[in-house]
Amino acid sequence: MDVLFSKQNLSNYIFFFLVFLFTACSDSVSISYDVIDVNPDAQKSTLFSEIFKEVKYVRLEDTNPLIGTIGKILVLKDKYIIKSSAPDIIFIFSKDGKLINKIDSEGEGPEEYSSIKDIAYDSVKEEIIILDRKKFKLMNFDLNGKFIKSSSLPFYVSSFWNTENRYMLYCGAEITPNNDTRLIVTDKEVSKVDREFLKINPKQARFLNFFDRNNFVEFGDSIRFFYGFNDTIYNISERKITPRFIVDFGSYSLPSGVMNRDYESSYDFIVNIRKGDFAFRIIGYAENQDYISFSFEFRGEFLLFFYEKNTQSSRLFRNLQDDISMTDFYVSEVINFTPIHLDAENNALMYVEADALRSFIDEKKSSNDGSSISDLVELDKKISVGDNPILVVGKVSF
Repeated sequence: MDVLFSKQNLSNYIFFFLVFLFTACSDSVSISYDVIDVNPDAQKSTLFSEIFKEVKYVRLEDTNPLIGTIGKILVLKDKYIIKSSAPDIIFIFSKDGKLINKIDSEGEGPEEYSSIKDIAYDSVKEEIIILDRKKFKLMNFDLNGKFIKSSSLPFYVSSFWNTENRYMLYCGAEITPNNDTRLIVTDKEVSKVDREFLKINPKQARFLNFFDRNNFVEFGDSIRFFYGFNDTIYNISERKITPRFIVDFGSYSLPSGVMNRDYESSYDFIVNIRKGDFAFRIIGYAENQDYISFSFEFRGEFLLFFYEKNTQSSRLFRNLQDDISMTDFYVSEVINFTPIHLDAENNALMYVEADALRSFIDEKKSSNDGSSISDLVELDKKISVGDNPILVVGKVSF
């Protein structure tokens, strides 16, 4: 399903779908999906109050070393598991921001990882699984940071999902002697391939080499799969993959032919599509029973999109202003406010850098505008420049 779809080229979708049926396992794909209409030119919202009915800020306790770039947050019932890049460490915090433990085993030894590309949680065994892309390994650690085991990977893997009996491995657009598909389902020892989905277009293997913020989302009994520069959100199981949503940017959709040209490199590809007036590259997809959220690129910037499933209403943001807890506090990087997680209670989990929040509070205090931070007196006492990022939890309602 590497073809991008829109209402006006539905016939193309049907054609490519039929071609795929003849080249894939008979039980691998079926057609049943809803269309999410996105108008990138729509009026942009800015206020927290337009999507949240309440917001709270969670200060993450100081760590040594501090958290680098947050790449992923796993939300458990009573804790957060945070993947940090530079340094490559897994931090485990309570829901109120207290440090519980960390996995800090970077190195070249057999029980050490050289990098952390992705993480997952095994709720049955209570283990954290780390994808070490450089070593071609999945590595299991317990919540105390003790190494349990590792499994070798015979091909490049960009991200993965853990189920009770299987791994779902996303390989991107990298064709290797051992693999020519985007998505592979294996046993838990990665010794047997059970299913392969979505053949990689050889042309795209030359230029579509981009890492996504995430490729899998779980809520209830459903697992969604998606990747950048493709407008299809799939529902997946161990035996089949089914289109669930098509994101339709209307006249701003990338034409299917754009993805099938001969580009020299990833750089050549991205430069060329940015010359056109297109909306593309879904990033940071999040979903629960009521809402969907993601960011996408349009005219040189990222926009944040919220969608309410039942009413099909939506909100589009270029920037964000907290008018609930802090009057006039603008978030400079909207991409950081693409929810990392949407839970069953409609809480959207995001983060902001401590430096930005500290600077805002200091500016308001110096101008004697204390009313702007009345709800953040405790944070005012605790936040310092250079602290760990601050988690932002917003209750979605619109």
